[in-house]
Amino acid sequence: MGFKVYLCRKKDPESKGKIEAVIKYAKNNYAKHRLFDNLTAFNQGCIEWLHRTANASIHGTTKKVPVQVFGEEQKHLRPIPSIINIAEDIVTRQVRKDNTIWYRSNRYTLPLGSYHPQKEVVIREEGNTLVISDLETGQELARHQISLDKGKLIKNNNHKRDHLAKKKPNSIKTPGKLWVKEKKPASCWTTYAGKSPATSGTNISSSPGQQQAMNKTY
Repeated sequence: MGFKVYLCRKKDPESKGKIEAVIKYAKNNYAKHRLFDNLTAFNQGCIEWLHRTANASIHGTTKKVPVQVFGEEQKHLRPIPSIINIAEDIVTRQVRKDNTIWYRSNRYTLPLGSYHPQKEVVIREEGNTLVISDLETGQELARHQISLDKGKLIKNNNHKRDHLAKKKPNSIKTPGKLWVKEKKPASCWTTYAGKSPATSGTNISSSPGQQQAMNKTY
């Protein structure tokens, strides 16, 4: 629209002297000498005072009449657009380390991996449903039924970690291997050629002397 916003420090009158001076001028020259009856009449009286006194008097610093100066500035002003885009109010929540957010004293789960430091999501209500979306991409992350309880964990089972994927496949047993089929004490493998068949990769086919040594061990 052709203007810039300059943000001043709060509680620092020196950084915004022009605004502070205007407020002080109105307080001491209009509000101080009037009795407040109702807000509508008070505001209307202030507008009349501005046209009659404040903007019609010579300014102490510029030595000019404000209403005349404004007439010159008005030539360089642009009209306000007929259509103004008003930003939609959004409500955000910060994602917790356990991949949940707080809303109305309850926790609602998000898919695994949603948490990142300073990660925020947008929430909105659609009837009785809470819709959670990514703040940056707008992608929908989760939907939950809004709970009227307090201190509850509202979760979606699809958001849980897949523990089944972590299980190791069953060991493959090789038929015909004596050391696979039968469970023997570890001491027998020490007697057998000084090492386990599992490491040697051979079947048990020993000589009579070796078989007698193994039988003694058993």
